[in-house]
Amino acid sequence: MHRANKQFVVALAIACAGLIGVGTIAAPAEAQTYVKLQVLLPGETAAPGTTSGKTGAPVAQTAGVPFTVRVRACDATWNTVASITHVVSISSTDVSASLPGPRQLASGAAEFSVTLNAGGSFTFSARDDSDPTVPEATSAYVASMVLQGFRFNTISQKHRYAGVPDSYTITAIDPNGDVVAGFSGAVRLRELTSFGDGRISPEVVTLSGGHWAGQLTMYRADESSINRGNANAYAYLEANPAKNGTSDPFIVHPGPFARLQIVLPGQ
Repeated sequence: MHRANKQFVVALAIACAGLIGVGTIAAPAEAQTYVKLQVLLPGETAAPGTTSGKTGAPVAQTAGVPFTVRVRACDATWNTVASITHVVSISSTDVSASLPGPRQLASGAAEFSVTLNAGGSFTFSARDDSDPTVPEATSAYVASMVLQGFRFNTISQKHRYAGVPDSYTITAIDPNGDVVAGFSGAVRLRELTSFGDGRISPEVVTLSGGHWAGQLTMYRADESSINRGNANAYAYLEANPAKNGTSDPFIVHPGPFARLQIVLPGQ
């Protein structure tokens, strides 16, 4: 008998006698016949072989802010069937939602950029336009919160200095003044003064879970109202400037002397 065969027979015999345990390495499951679609929301991850086919929970979204929904072509146990290239369309129970047109699956999946435009709790459904016998798939419910604007922390110390950073917090709020925990994204900033806009650093901050905290630096001095203050920090959503917020007023004093400037006629 060949040496390798002898070793195999001996190992098998010992294993059968219960003297040692012979482990096996599970091979990854192969996708079978395409039978259904799956809709995954932000916060959810595909989990083939499980009862629901996914893990995680949908993350709350903000009305008017786009996010991505993923659609997968699956077999009976939620494995992706990569050979499927059918055309899929998507709909939502938010009748005001902004939805893209049908898309063709690539390697059994596709992503759709969608926007909920109302507040509430909604679902998304995916339909196989190429094969009507495949049942329509519906997502879990996702909360949509309406963004009214942004709120700065209360400013009790009104005296600030140009070029010197100070601590601020910015919160995304709904029409009732409650935190929009589903808002995560970039917000642009400006310094407002009685002389016009001033430079601010940073010019963009990123909120997470409806909040941002850090330091902002104003660069344009404004002492025109020494008691009340005429300078403000201003935050707004670049894609929708109507979503904005203004801080309490403060005074920005000039920073320490640093240089001379010569201004010529015409400047």
